[in-house]
Amino acid sequence: MAVASPGSVRASTALVLGTVVNGVAIYAVAALGTRVYGAAGFAPVSVLWTFWAVAAAVLTFPLQHWVIHRVATDGHEGGVRAALPRVAVVAIALAAVLGSVAWMGRERLFGDERLVWPALVAALTVGAAANGYLRGVLAGRRRFVAAASAIAMENLVRLLGGAIVVVAGGPVIAYGAVLAMGALVGLLWPDAFRLRGPPLTRPGVAGFIGGLAGGTVLAQVALTAGPAVLSAMGGGPAEVTALFATMALFRAPYLVGLGQTAQLTAPLTSIVDQEGPRGVRSVARWTAIASLIGAMVVGGAAFFAGGTLIDLVFGPGTAPEALIVALVAAGSTLALGTLVLTIISVARGTTGTVAWCWLGALAAAVITVALAGGTEVWRVALGFLVAQVVASAAMTASHAVTWRGQREAPTSRTADRSGREATRLPGSDR
Repeated sequence: MAVASPGSVRASTALVLGTVVNGVAIYAVAALGTRVYGAAGFAPVSVLWTFWAVAAAVLTFPLQHWVIHRVATDGHEGGVRAALPRVAVVAIALAAVLGSVAWMGRERLFGDERLVWPALVAALTVGAAANGYLRGVLAGRRRFVAAASAIAMENLVRLLGGAIVVVAGGPVIAYGAVLAMGALVGLLWPDAFRLRGPPLTRPGVAGFIGGLAGGTVLAQVALTAGPAVLSAMGGGPAEVTALFATMALFRAPYLVGLGQTAQLTAPLTSIVDQEGPRGVRSVARWTAIASLIGAMVVGGAAFFAGGTLIDLVFGPGTAPEALIVALVAAGSTLALGTLVLTIISVARGTTGTVAWCWLGALAAAVITVALAGGTEVWRVALGFLVAQVVASAAMTASHAVTWRGQREAPTSRTADRSGREATRLPGSDR
């Protein structure tokens, strides 16, 4: 079954551009900071960046897709409004936990006894939740161009703030505070904080967000931990840099795909709601097949030409051997498929399986790295590919098992279907 895009080509293009601008802007923030303050001086901001990455994985992506899923399921925003107090409690609790960790280790982590660094950690965490909510509401209302603008402007605001700090000769702590400015982008869409729809009684949120957050964090570990693992295994600096460059280059399509997923959640949720769990069977099947074929094609092409591309982007002599490039390219292509399979789990409300699938995938990767022969970089690259293969297979299998156990008839997820017709989503297609 083909899934028609709910947005126009303009909306799809905007999401791609928004994601690209977002990525380029944040790289510019890092480059500007390291050049002005130096590698050593920028270190506390790097630590703050790590806390932000954790908060974004746990809150931004899961909240965005929970809101889209909830609006598509209910046909209005009442469920989101009813659950917001609990969402706020979760965000504040995580902010308190991460802020406390930063406070207890502030001297070791930031080289600074001042409380401003832990306060920035807490602010970034709350901001990550706010940005996920904003993107979710805009995409839930089919305002994909606005959602793309919000994605792009989050880091453009940080870049502008960083430039102002640098021109003013501000200290590195002021530059770190710039990271917390990303949430200010929500002020450009005040209507996103006015939710409409009939009140609902305690719609589920904790399990949905918890499962997706766990899966997202584990997926990011699988996608990014390779260089750190290689370094811990005793890999040389040149090998670590080569693996980092290879993984960064072939991860670029995945990062763009993250922005595009905003257009998938709602239509897939509608298919599940109207046709039952088996409504997305062909989507999952063809996703798995396409990603497998794509991995073989991209991996083969990367074996012959990937090294040249890496050297072109990162500098001559950076690329590892061709087989390493091929393994990373194939695994990164499979990661795009697992991203779509994850959104299918979101549409079906079975996000808990995402975390379990990634736990199994990481376990398989650890076993591979520990038991495989060959050089350290070969073992890490092979473990990366194994993780992606196992995650893709496990997610596909989890959907298949559930299909056999569930009825074929279309199902409704709302008690009051008339609410879909009575309540129209505000601002759609803008």
